[in-house]
Amino acid sequence: MSKTVEQLKEALRQEQHLYQALLELADQKTMMVVRNKVRDLEQLTLKEQQFIREMGRFEQIRQSLLGHFAQEKELTEVPQNLSALLTFLSEKDAEEIENLRQELTATIHEISEKNRLNETLIQQSLDFIQINLETLTQQESGNPYGNKADTKNKQTRQIFDAKY
Repeated sequence: MSKTVEQLKEALRQEQHLYQALLELADQKTMMVVRNKVRDLEQLTLKEQQFIREMGRFEQIRQSLLGHFAQEKELTEVPQNLSALLTFLSEKDAEEIENLRQELTATIHEISEKNRLNETLIQQSLDFIQINLETLTQQESGNPYGNKADTKNKQTRQIFDAKY
């Protein structure tokens, strides 16, 4: 069992914890959108950006470890992803890394679903705001040439049709 493989496993475990925290953050964002807590949503978005930067760091670590592994095994090419790496590992290590990879994939899928839900909720909120703005800003439509024109024919836009 190689030290590089152990480091890779540990990096994947830490990355999984990071993605789990991001999933919890996505859940919190859903609640903030539903409750219309914009300031709290802004704070969560800042935290999310920190997590994303941290994920980039883990990606670099993983790529570096794959390079070290290729040097240790004197491979002509560096495995480009975890699936490619599995063919060079013992059965036990391959199984453990595959399980970690599947956990990561499942968590990323959950995050993606939550983000789609949040996007839909935000879009619905924006649509509602737009409808309200249009309703509130409806003005009388009349002669566009000035006040001295015929004012008898002014029509007022109404929200509801009603007979008087």
